[in-house]
Amino acid sequence: MSGSFQGISIASTALRNFQLAVNTVGHNIANVNTPGYSRQRVDLRTSVPTTFFQNGRQAYGTGVSLAGISRARDLYLEQRSRTLQGDLGRASTLASTLSAVEGVFQEPSDNGISNALGKFFDGWSALGSRPDDPAARAQVRQAGQVLTDRIRTAARDLATLSAANQGQLSNAFDQIDRLAGQIAQLNNEIREFAGGSGSPNDLMDQRDLAVQQLSELVDVRVENLEDGTYSVYTAGFTLVEGARARNIPRTVDAATSSLTYNGGSYPIRGGVLAGLLQTTAAINVRSTELDSLANELRTQINTLHTQGLNNGVTGINFFDPAANGAMGFDLSTEVKASSSNVMSSVTGNASDGGLALGLASLRESTWVALGNRSFDGYYEAAVNQAATEANYYAGAQDTVEAMLVQVTAQQESVSGVSIDEEMAEMVKMQRSYQAAARALTVFDQMTEDVINMLRR
Repeated sequence: MSGSFQGISIASTALRNFQLAVNTVGHNIANVNTPGYSRQRVDLRTSVPTTFFQNGRQAYGTGVSLAGISRARDLYLEQRSRTLQGDLGRASTLASTLSAVEGVFQEPSDNGISNALGKFFDGWSALGSRPDDPAARAQVRQAGQVLTDRIRTAARDLATLSAANQGQLSNAFDQIDRLAGQIAQLNNEIREFAGGSGSPNDLMDQRDLAVQQLSELVDVRVENLEDGTYSVYTAGFTLVEGARARNIPRTVDAATSSLTYNGGSYPIRGGVLAGLLQTTAAINVRSTELDSLANELRTQINTLHTQGLNNGVTGINFFDPAANGAMGFDLSTEVKASSSNVMSSVTGNASDGGLALGLASLRESTWVALGNRSFDGYYEAAVNQAATEANYYAGAQDTVEAMLVQVTAQQESVSGVSIDEEMAEMVKMQRSYQAAARALTVFDQMTEDVINMLRR
């Protein structure tokens, strides 16, 4: 049968475990505001009983033992949160950058390209009605200058956005590599700790936080390995395997939002990185559309304008024929030099405005290079597409944010620290500790009585 010495062992073990439980509650309270921290609990279980024979085989308890210290977690909610973090990173990046792309065109407003296009063709129409009016020629030149200025400005603004986007892309790559290295280092520490059958909960929390931050940047898939480490993948590319991290490929295929490495293609579908890759493609599309508009305007206007005759001079281009694309779109040197080089007819007759009227009619013409659309129609379609994309991702951002708030609240209810709950738990463990201490005093007194009896 058990004696007082066994009672001392039971009580002292209980004291140690209850003290550990109180310390764990204190640890929870101390980390109530720590990002990524998961509430911890001491898991207690009954110790292995001692058996004896008296009227058959009997067993009596030997107290309490520590089963472990566990983290409160919900794996499904964690994975859901990672997915939503990636979706939010992509949507917020696209909403912000595509809004900036839309803002480049300043439409609808008096300062936009559409307004300048309208006034440009209106100027040709006015010149066709008043071919002998020098002011009408000056008006055409001025309208042409405003149009080229606005197209060049839009092209430069898109180039500026593209450069800023490339900077953000490089920064995102650096952050991904840093987080992958951090996860690999934590994997190594966790594996060494777990080799002693321990539970490095705080290290695991730090690793999960790093994975969550990584999921904001790129879509990730996490595989739990038997040694306690993670393998982390993105689009089939291994970022982390045990204690080894690999740098993410930096060769970009913007058209497919993919990264390429050693002949392999890795399509990125989530996170800030996906948003930046899609933004790169969107800026390239808008820049190409602006180039097409400038090139077709240059070609079609110059084709007719070079047929004009004025003061015995012919073959003059209205727009600079040596330039290409929107960035170099400008008036020709001759037209800049004098508005008299703005042609209104092919006859040279001062009262003939036929050529100017023909140039004005190009407003309604459609062009194969512009998808069988007019200048206005092509530009309007490009602007509408930019606005539609910006609005779509702004709405997507709001939707994902709402979903993430809900999932985060569910996670917090499982893993978060509640001060009220922790204080109640602390009082419970404190009372248990006090009871164990009282029991230890009783067993100690009993042991002392036994020893005194043996001395007599």
